[in-house]
Amino acid sequence: MLQAIYNDVDFSEFTFTRHMLGTLYKLSPERFDIVVSELREAWVARMKNMLGQIGPRAVLMWFARDAMSDDQWQSHKNPLQVDPLFITKSMIEELRGLVLDVVEVVPTNVAIRMGTQGMYFSSMQAKAASEMLGVACHAEASGAVAQAIRPYV
Repeated sequence: MLQAIYNDVDFSEFTFTRHMLGTLYKLSPERFDIVVSELREAWVARMKNMLGQIGPRAVLMWFARDAMSDDQWQSHKNPLQVDPLFITKSMIEELRGLVLDVVEVVPTNVAIRMGTQGMYFSSMQAKAASEMLGVACHAEASGAVAQAIRPYV
């Protein structure tokens, strides 16, 4: 499908997905809207399929630096660096009926400031590690999930 939308692009030049997405957006924001729409539809369909296989006792967790919203993805400061990329609150709400609960975890500023403290990585992985949500953020997430599932265990 990408080749049909962007027949003027040599996709063999890309190694990383976000680099490709950034290039496609810069080349044609109008055509890129089609890509975003297709990615969103595919994500929801695959999540429904997976949740259908797992069963209704699953808990879906939103774990990100920003709260769920339906804001335009381009409105973010670095729009192609946001995680989860292109996922909206409406998409999550569409899945709510397939799960026990949806847990939204946005780490506190204190946890985010702890950065890579407690993480183990090589010096070559330092940049990637610094961009991830660290141990303190994951501790907050596990606490929120534990609280959400407590009534069901």
